[in-house]
Amino acid sequence: MKESEFIHLVQDDIAERNITLRFGKGKQVNAHGVRADGYFSEEEKVLAVARKSSQWFGVLVHEYAHYRQWVEGYDYYIKSDSALAIIDRWFAGEPCAERKLSTAFRVVRTMERDAERRTAEMIQRYSLPVNLDLYIRRANCYIYAYFIMEQKRKFWAFKKNPFRSRTVLSLMRSDFRARPHKSLPPAVEAALIALI
Repeated sequence: MKESEFIHLVQDDIAERNITLRFGKGKQVNAHGVRADGYFSEEEKVLAVARKSSQWFGVLVHEYAHYRQWVEGYDYYIKSDSALAIIDRWFAGEPCAERKLSTAFRVVRTMERDAERRTAEMIQRYSLPVNLDLYIRRANCYIYAYFIMEQKRKFWAFKKNPFRSRTVLSLMRSDFRARPHKSLPPAVEAALIALI
């Protein structure tokens, strides 16, 4: 399926729930106080993607996966709202019990892993023009990055982009068998910390 055909598929689906697809003109979009390649918000009724991001199309598929989680009532997506609120307040300096914070990060990693798996399935099902091996490696890296965010108390602490690091990507699996939402291997942790 061509990019344009998939965009129309997304637009038709999200329009049923009055969600708008918005393409930002830059390399990132404003997403609730942080810069990101894209986001989905049922409250704002928007699925936004930075069109000049080098991975904009994969980001579109990923954000559409979040939309599908919401539509289908996926348990961890529903739980992620309060989990992300806990994490955001903690990033802003508010104290949080260690167990509550750990649970919040686990919920978000689990929700993101499900979204990444859905994204990979759509890339395969629709034969989308995305390098699936590289996408899954970066997806696993993204999920592992939440462990670093928890360690460093910062949303994106990296000075160098881990998605472009050959060292980091060589440590990533091209499937989801590693279960990156559950634990952070020491070699992966060391490679990610080296980019801070």
